[in-house]
Amino acid sequence: MTLATIHWNNNAIKHNAFLHGYIEGIQSDGRVCDVEIEGFLAELETAYRKFPSLTDVADMIMDIKSKCFTDQADINTALNDLKDALVARKNWDTNPHAYRNRVLGMLSGIKADGVVLSVEHVSTKELAMTLDHSDFLREVLSMNVEDFEKVVRLLVGNGFANEGIGSLETPSFFDQLQMVPVNLNGLKIVLTGIGGEYTRVELSAMINACGGRVMTAVSNKTDFLVVLNEGSTHWTTTHFGNKIEKAIAKNVTLMSEHALMESILQC
Repeated sequence: MTLATIHWNNNAIKHNAFLHGYIEGIQSDGRVCDVEIEGFLAELETAYRKFPSLTDVADMIMDIKSKCFTDQADINTALNDLKDALVARKNWDTNPHAYRNRVLGMLSGIKADGVVLSVEHVSTKELAMTLDHSDFLREVLSMNVEDFEKVVRLLVGNGFANEGIGSLETPSFFDQLQMVPVNLNGLKIVLTGIGGEYTRVELSAMINACGGRVMTAVSNKTDFLVVLNEGSTHWTTTHFGNKIEKAIAKNVTLMSEHALMESILQC
C-alpha cells in the first residue's frame, strides 16, 4: 500500500467518521440552528472538494443551499439519512481507531454555534456510555459542564460561529510532511514504515554516511521522523502508530521518503 493510497484512505475514513460525529453534535441539543447548518455546510464542502465521488454529500450540499428543509423534522430526517450513508460507505464504525474522528466531529458540531449547553454535555455522556473506544469519552463521565466546555474549546477551538472556518480545513499530518531536502549532518533521525526502494537497514547506513544518526524511538532530541513510502496498514484506520503519534505530540518534524533520498543525494 503506497503512501498516496494510505493518505487517501486515511482522509476518507477520517471524513466519514468526522461528518457522522458532526451530525451527532449539532443534533445533541434537540434543535439544529442556522449557524450549525452553515458550519456543517463548510465541513461538507471541504469533504466534497477532496472526494468528489461522495454523491450523498453533494446532494446534502445542494439541499442546504437550496433551503429545501421546511422544519426541524425535515432537517433531522436528511441528517439521519446521511449518517446512515456515511457509516455504510466505509464501515468505519467497526474500527475503534476511527472513533477519535467521530468524537472530534461531535465536539465540533456541539461547538459550532459557539456555546456548549448542559444538554450537549449530557448527550456526550450518553454516547460515552455506549462506546468502549475513547479514553476522552470515558473521562467526560466525571466532568462537570464547565470543565467539559474548556476541553471542547481546547480540542476544536471556539466553533464555527466564532471562527467562521470548518474543522476539516485543518490539514492531516500527511499534508504537513517535510518535502524538501535538508543537511543530514548531525541530525537525529527516526524511520517508520517500509522503504519503497531501500530497506531500513540500507537507509540507516546511508544516513549514517551523511553524518546523521538513526534512532529507534522518537524523543525530545529527535530532529525528523521519516515516514517511508510503504506504511503500516494500521494507518488506514487513522491510528498511525506510536512513532508518529509521539512525533506529533513532541512537535517533531515529519519528513517524506522523497525528501530523505534527496537529502542523501546532496550530502
